[in-house]
Amino acid sequence: MYQLEESGNLFLDAIGPIWVKKDSVYNIKIKIAQNHVRPKIPVAHGGILASMCDYAMAKSLVLNIDPALTVVTTSMSMDFIGSANIDDWVETDVNIIKSKGQVLNVECRLLCNGKTIARSSGVFLSIKK
Repeated sequence: MYQLEESGNLFLDAIGPIWVKKDSVYNIKIKIAQNHVRPKIPVAHGGILASMCDYAMAKSLVLNIDPALTVVTTSMSMDFIGSANIDDWVETDVNIIKSKGQVLNVECRLLCNGKTIARSSGVFLSIKK
């Protein structure tokens, strides 16, 4: 079940509101609003979608490894294969590939209306606080 996340983070507030579902991974969803779309084309901006993947992948690693862990994105690729319109819900589907060691690998799909609209892979560096 998704719950509204209160972030207090100005960057995340610009993306959200963000709804979170924590189970074995940290999946999020947002409802595409006017501030999420391109100025002349009413589809979700790629930067919003990429930020969703980056955030969900990083939070999934922390959830699975150690809440005291900090992870930093070192590389991320993104393939856009569909789109989302205003009032569409977009949600992440995170899959952790490698969660041991200092270099970590994660994949993420973005789903809209049950269809994959983007996919991402990320490499993260783990840093102990």
